This record gives sequence, structure tokens and C-alpha cells, in this order.
Amino acid sequence: MKKSVLLFFMIILMIGFLFHPACKTEETCEFSILGTWSVSITFILQDYTFVENLTFTGIETSGTVIGWQYEPGQTGTFTVTNCNSVQFVFNYVSLEYGNTNIVFNGTLHSNNNMSGTGTWYDDDFGEIYDLSWTAVKF
Repeated sequence: MKKSVLLFFMIILMIGFLFHPACKTEETCEFSILGTWSVSITFILQDYTFVENLTFTGIETSGTVIGWQYEPGQTGTFTVTNCNSVQFVFNYVSLEYGNTNIVFNGTLHSNNNMSGTGTWYDDDFGEIYDLSWTAVKF
């Protein structure tokens, strides 16, 4: 009887460990943002488009964005949540435009395609510009 009760509690304990949230492995995502992307950025109301080649380095869920040539030498940060929700941000002080904050939000559709919308703010004009963007990985 003691052995069967002990065995029962050991089985319950093992099941508890198996389903405990801390014992789950990290989610493996189908797509990766890491690498170099050609990003086409359009200011919606101004109907102006330019292209930046941006490189995302770090781990699958966060890291650094380099290659911002609109204002050379600036780097940004990125995060990926739920395997395909993307945000990358540039914050810097521009000699020409003052404090600049650019936020890109979007979706990673595949290993070589993502798109979204964003906002661009700079002190010089004191305005927020809406933008849309698409990106293709090299």
C-alpha cells in the first residue's frame, strides 16, 4: 500500500513538472528577421518614397538595426513578438531636424517579406508623419 501511494504521488509530481510553465521550451518561430532587408518607406500624405538597406542583428526576438543612411551612423533597435509582430525604432538627434523618433510596426509574413506602418517625428517641424513600409530580405 505504501509503495502504491508513493508511486501515485511520484506520478502526480512528474505530471505537474511536465505541464508547469517554467518547464516549457521556448517557442520556435517559422520566420527570422535576422539579416539584411531592402525597406521601401513611403510618407503617406507627402507621397514620397525612399529605400533603406537595413541589417537586423542579435537574437530572433530582439537586437540592433544598422544601415540607416537617411541619417548616416544611426542605429536602431528591434523586437519580434508572437513570432511575427515586428517593431523597429530609431531615436537620435539630427543636426538638421533635431530630436528624431521613427517607429516602424508591422508583420513578418515570411523569411523574406515583411510590411507595416509607422510614424516619424522630428523637432524641427514639430510634426508627426505617417508612413507605410514594405521590406524584402536579400
